[in-house]
Amino acid sequence: MMGDIYYLSGDGKRKIYLDRHPYWMQTGDILDYEWDYTVRNKRIRGFDKDVAEREFLISIFGNSEEEYNSNWKHLHDVFEQDVRDLTPGRLYFGRYYLRCYIVASAKSEWECDSGIVDNTLTLATDYPFWIQEASKQFFPQPDIVIESGFEYQYDYEYEYASDTVGTVSWPTDHFASSEFLLIIYGPCSDPRLLINGYPYQVYDVLENNDYMVIDSRENTVVKYLANGTTQNLYDMRAKEQSLFEKVPGGNLTVNWNAAFGFDLTLYLERSEPEWN
Repeated sequence: MMGDIYYLSGDGKRKIYLDRHPYWMQTGDILDYEWDYTVRNKRIRGFDKDVAEREFLISIFGNSEEEYNSNWKHLHDVFEQDVRDLTPGRLYFGRYYLRCYIVASAKSEWECDSGIVDNTLTLATDYPFWIQEASKQFFPQPDIVIESGFEYQYDYEYEYASDTVGTVSWPTDHFASSEFLLIIYGPCSDPRLLINGYPYQVYDVLENNDYMVIDSRENTVVKYLANGTTQNLYDMRAKEQSLFEKVPGGNLTVNWNAAFGFDLTLYLERSEPEWN
């Protein structure tokens, strides 16, 4: 089993479960996948994925005509708003989600007085990968003396005694490189960190209660100031090496000067969700 199956609207406010009353998923091809490949001189030279469509069948139930009509309307309105707003929703299978739109609906076994209709839905996605988000917090580390058997008084997600100050290990248990979201918190100046030796740096000052967000999927760097305003820091990024380089898979070693804290979220991608 994969866990809950549901659709989360593009604004993140509405969740439609598809594995319980009044919407039950029956079957579909949404877990199928296919890679496109390029051929030169009769040899496969690369792989890519194009926009994909998938279908799945659900049954819509209602204990009364009023409830039945309301359930049907709700389903349509959530899907339709995401399409009109050009904001993809997320179809979740357990921990994994697929960013997509519901672009077609075909009804069958449709009887108004039966309280049930079978509905074949078609989803479209321009990024046909199932994504699991893995996040870790990295705290500023004050000057401390680590002695045998000593533990820092605060209960952080890792023990200082397990890593050198300014060095943290993170086994991601993933086979491929990943897009990421990096949030750096002030106060700090020209924050820089290394992931497996690769540098990520922005040349700017964050005051107390300021933070910046680096989004590799959108290629953006935005500073959020304590007064509620924002600044575009795209031109302040280090340019010697790409700030948006994907984070490698496997075991990660993160190094920084330990003077500031940050959160790192990895978007772990698969062609199909894990079957557990």
